[in-house]
Amino acid sequence: MKKVTVTIFGAYAPPCGDCETEPNAAACSCSTIDIMRKEAEHLEKLLKQKHGDIIEFAYVDVAGEEFKNYPGIEKVKENYQLPLTVLDGKPLLQGGVSFKKVSEAINQKLNPQ
Repeated sequence: MKKVTVTIFGAYAPPCGDCETEPNAAACSCSTIDIMRKEAEHLEKLLKQKHGDIIEFAYVDVAGEEFKNYPGIEKVKENYQLPLTVLDGKPLLQGGVSFKKVSEAINQKLNPQ
């Protein structure tokens, strides 16, 4: 069975300003949650539900050591807005995560016409 590799390149965005120390921090739009990683985890779950074991999935923090294992992406990172979705080593989407678009690209890859 042919495997399809989906890799999301993202970065942790720290909370803005002093909202963590404010009394109404819970109402602030800032967050300490790693949003890009959470979106990637959700995408992985949906893709595996739809496509099963053919999906190989990874989230790579561009500030982490693991990013050095992707020299091709490291060279072009500045040209793309994060998160960057890469399908089988080729950039597919930038600036957001889309189950629909990634799933359509996987279907086209598996069933070329």
